[in-house]
Amino acid sequence: MELTGLMAAFAAKLGIDGVEVKDGGCALSIDGVPVEIAETQDGLHLVTSARVGTPPLEKTADFLGLILEANAASFALQDVAFGKLPDSGELVLQWRLPTQGVELESFCTGLEALLNQVEQWRQAIEGFGFAADEAAVMEADAPVFGRPDSGFMQV
Repeated sequence: MELTGLMAAFAAKLGIDGVEVKDGGCALSIDGVPVEIAETQDGLHLVTSARVGTPPLEKTADFLGLILEANAASFALQDVAFGKLPDSGELVLQWRLPTQGVELESFCTGLEALLNQVEQWRQAIEGFGFAADEAAVMEADAPVFGRPDSGFMQV
């Protein structure tokens, strides 16, 4: 399904207005998270980018190390990866899926999973470095990719 049709069906399903596709992409806010969805130039994939937040200043290197570990762990499991916006330094979580065969339900399920992970990482940013024990970052401190969905998405 092409992006225009998918976004029209998505907006209708959730009862929202103003989702407009321009120049192969669109932007909206879901659960207070800025989300951008765009087709790749070849039209074979959709890339959804959700803003996570800015890494904690005091421990940016440690936090980015944690992000790189999460990227490595998720690369083999799913098409989700972190990026960093050059203008703001903000982290984004991106999800790439093939346009061929994508249906509304699978898109909604994947988008909800992405937003759940964004929320987990937002909480990790807020709590990073504020624990009573200032020990080295442990793998257990990171949200896990692929957690079950909450079954709730609000636009």
